Formats: sequence, C-alpha cells, structure tokens
Amino acid sequence: MQSLNEELLTVNAELQSKISDFIHADDDMKNLLNSTEIATLYLDKELNIRRFTPPLTKIFKLRDSDFGRPFTDLVTDFQYPKSGTGPQMLLKHWYLWKPLL
Repeated sequence: MQSLNEELLTVNAELQSKISDFIHADDDMKNLLNSTEIATLYLDKELNIRRFTPPLTKIFKLRDSDFGRPFTDLVTDFQYPKSGTGPQMLLKHWYLWKPLL
C-alpha cells in the first residue's frame, strides 16, 4: 500500500509540473499575442470563440464573456459578406492548405 501511495505521489508531482509548464507557456503566448497588437481570433472546430486579442475588439464587439460563443453570433461593423462561411470553408478545405505550410 505504501509503495502504491509513493507511486501516486510521484505521478501527481509529475502532472503538477506539466500543468505548471502549460500555464507558463499559455501566459507566454498571451503576452506575445497581446504585445503584437494584431487582431487575432482563435476558433475551435465548431467555430466557437476560444481566444482573441484586444485589437480584435475594434473590429468585433467582443467581451471576455464571449469565450465559447459561436463566431457566427458576433455583431460587427466589418463589411465582409462571407465572414460566417469563411472559417467553415477553411476547416472544410484545410487539407488543400497544409502542403503550403
């Protein structure tokens, strides 16, 4: 029983270390994105908002409470008729773009 407990403590410590590394990497990424002052929007496969940079709020009316909200529900003064279908087309035809990267 003691051996099992020690093993669990070791695994837990390793996981805590990995979580800490991910938190630091996430913070570094946020700092980098915010310092570039480039409007950037991150969506998941269902086109829900995962992350955005502050300059994007000048294009889309976004708040912190919009995380997880569908991109197609956004209100904007941006004049681009395919803004709702553009991301869907990118996801659908991603295999055409992969060799270019």
